Amino acid sequence: MSQYPRVYFEGALSVGDQFSLEGDDAHHLIHVLRIKEGEVALVFTDQGNEFLAKVEKVESSSLKLRIREVKSSFEKSWKVVLVQAIPKSQKMDWIVEKATELGVNEIYPVVTRRVVKKTTRIERWQKIALAASKQSQRLSIPLIHPVQEWKDFLQTPENFDLSLMASLSALTRQTLDQAVQKVAKINSVALAIGPEGDFAPDEVKEAVRLGWILIDLGPLTLRTETAAVVGLAVLDHELRKRFTCIKE
Repeated sequence: MSQYPRVYFEGALSVGDQFSLEGDDAHHLIHVLRIKEGEVALVFTDQGNEFLAKVEKVESSSLKLRIREVKSSFEKSWKVVLVQAIPKSQKMDWIVEKATELGVNEIYPVVTRRVVKKTTRIERWQKIALAASKQSQRLSIPLIHPVQEWKDFLQTPENFDLSLMASLSALTRQTLDQAVQKVAKINSVALAIGPEGDFAPDEVKEAVRLGWILIDLGPLTLRTETAAVVGLAVLDHELRKRFTCIKE
């Protein structure tokens, strides 16, 4: 954990810039952390930069800060996309938070045949991703896409170097390390996780026809939220073993 509080600024900054901070972050610094003039905070931006900023003025609901120096940080050299069938209850909130902590770049909430709850909460999920990015010291915030049907997502023009589908299907499945080992280079990888009850057989067959690789997350049947976290964690581990995974 950083010794400095960490906040997000939507916009471009550079060394020497003064900027104002308002809203929830300002409230937290002023009224919860009781930050004082002369103290320092970490600021990350939507350009993927992180800075040390000195507090120059504290007001009732805003602060003025000045960028003092650029921080050296690291990000993975590839994009990881989670395609998550929307689960029941508030489980999607938890999945978004943990996926963010595990370094996911984008999340596609999808509706499959066995999805029960189809509530769209994109704004809430995006706020959760922002909060988790602050906590986990990330330089970027995952993009939460609009909810769409699984069959429509399969037609997306985006091509992934590796498309993985976790399933309990009786069709041939691979382990994550087997799937990763077969790819010479990865710039982007997608991991699809089904709902309670798994993907329907025809949904699996259509994905396989389009080039998705079925993967096995172990001998036990996992809840959808558990499968998402296990799949992302193991995938990250295998990618780090297989490739040079960070860059300055």
